[in-house]
Amino acid sequence: MPLPINKTMPQINFSYNWNNKLQCNRYTTLRIWNPEKYRVGEIYDIFLKDKLIQKSELMAQRQLRFNEFNSFIAGIDTGYDLETFKGIVEKMYPGANQKMFGLYLFEVKERYEPGNAAVQPETRFQTDVDPLPDVYTSALIPHESVPVAVFSKTDPESIDTIIRYLCNVYRAEIIAADGNRNLIAKLNHTLLEAAYYLNPALSNDDKTIMSIMGIIRNHCAKIIENFKAKKGQQLAIFNLL
Repeated sequence: MPLPINKTMPQINFSYNWNNKLQCNRYTTLRIWNPEKYRVGEIYDIFLKDKLIQKSELMAQRQLRFNEFNSFIAGIDTGYDLETFKGIVEKMYPGANQKMFGLYLFEVKERYEPGNAAVQPETRFQTDVDPLPDVYTSALIPHESVPVAVFSKTDPESIDTIIRYLCNVYRAEIIAADGNRNLIAKLNHTLLEAAYYLNPALSNDDKTIMSIMGIIRNHCAKIIENFKAKKGQQLAIFNLL
């Protein structure tokens, strides 16, 4: 039976399944410290992208500041290195180094999925974009081990399409790298390397590389623009409350 949404029960919404942690029996989430909302022993309705997926109990909590973040917390909570993790937090919470955070440990009590099926693991490739056409097949980037897509020889727009998807795979890193030239350069190299891995037949002449880099920059800019627009809308709504 589907879990009923109890409007009196506290709710937590995840916009992204960081590190696939929501498939674990226990997982952490980093939020602004709020002892009124987060109470040990409380049961919460947990949403992923506004869809109810489980009921979880808050088992433990820990106060910490931005300068107390470490690689262990970053890896467990998001699957990223410390530098990228801090970048993500700074983008989500302006003035993060002045805020108090809470690292909250939850335990799943009941999962929701039609037909009582287990919640399927989400990959980093699942984003708010249209599904790939059937002509694409699955592949793995060796150093990431996440499902992506392969260039289709029959699709003349495949280069633009696949880079758009690659940029969505790396959306969190793109947002975190905004304004940091070193991170941007490193990320551009990773995306370019991924494009050539997915289609070894691509020419490696300067013209082709510059063309691919232009597409990468264009899609990265769109992701940053959309992220800032959404944050602006959220801030405007918050100021009206």
